[in-house]
This record gives sequence, C-alpha cells and structure tokens, in this order.
Amino acid sequence: MPNITLSIDKDTYRAARIWCLEHDTCVSHVVKTFLQDLLRHDTPGTPDPHSLAALFEVANAEELELMRDADAWK
Repeated sequence: MPNITLSIDKDTYRAARIWCLEHDTCVSHVVKTFLQDLLRHDTPGTPDPHSLAALFEVANAEELELMRDADAWK
C-alpha cells in the first residue's frame, strides 16, 4: 500500500489529533476516508455509512468550525 506525506502547521495537526481522540479515530484514518470519499462524491446512490460525510454528521457545527480554525485550539 502506498504512503503519502503531507505537511501542515503544528496547530492544525494538534487540533486534528485532539478531534480524532475525542471521536475514537486517528488522523490517518480521517485523511484516508476523506480521499476515498472524493471518489464516492460523484457516485449516485445511498451515501456510505462509513464515509467522512457520515462521520461529520455526528460532529456538530461548532466542532467543525474549530477544526477549520486551528487558532481556536491554542
């Protein structure tokens, strides 16, 4: 299985790790699921219950805003 490497600022990574800990997952799984969901996005039919979209349905709007704004986690 190929690996990817990406660079993000430490505050964003820290915020993502905290969110993942609170949701019993890991950053790698969230990124992997997101990339898989890109391919499903244009596929008609019932959304996959394991998709990132389904995961975000569980997260409330405030949590999502905090994930977008790493400064809020300082």
